[in-house]
Amino acid sequence: MSFIEINNLSKTYYSGEQKISAISDVNITIDRNDFVSVTGASGSGKSTLLSLLGGLNIPSSGNIIIDGINVFSLSSNQIAKLRREYIGFVFQSFYLINYLTVEENILLPLSITDYNSSQQKFKLDKILERVGLSDKKGRLVDELSGGEQQRVAIARAIINDPVIILADEPTGNLDSSTGNQILDLFEELNKDGKLVIVVTHDDNVKKRTSNVIVFRDGRVEQ
Repeated sequence: MSFIEINNLSKTYYSGEQKISAISDVNITIDRNDFVSVTGASGSGKSTLLSLLGGLNIPSSGNIIIDGINVFSLSSNQIAKLRREYIGFVFQSFYLINYLTVEENILLPLSITDYNSSQQKFKLDKILERVGLSDKKGRLVDELSGGEQQRVAIARAIINDPVIILADEPTGNLDSSTGNQILDLFEELNKDGKLVIVVTHDDNVKKRTSNVIVFRDGRVEQ
């Protein structure tokens, strides 16, 4: 059995009387150790798929099974618990809190866990070393470069040691050199056992992933 099974997944929106099919009858299987890029034109359904995989959106029909768990058979509280335990999110716009330090931003996901302060510090120090920001933990995030901010966002995403990393255009706001550094980090995380799924327009990202899923008009083309 694949680690993720997406079965007959569809998501429809309505704008007045207009029906908009964001994705339609999508079937995909993804293995535990994959590094996947999801590509296609704007509006093709890539980001909708990512939001459904992360349990941030509810499908109109179909289902997603993660590690044997039928996600949308769960209650909203159970889906939130699944997200905390399984999934780390990385976004193009980072979504960091500018008036907090690097350390404070990264530790936010642990605020709703049972880790005590010493356990949190141990995890923080390991993550900061992993993303190369040990010397920046006391800095405000708006004092950092774009690449450093993206590293903070990745650190925040992996502080809970999720199985799956979902990244939406993670190199979209970065120059090519910095983007390659971020891809290096994703490759390292994948080699360490993380399943990484990246939505991207960037051909360089596609070349570095083990599998490519191409969307066209809400359907999987390839």
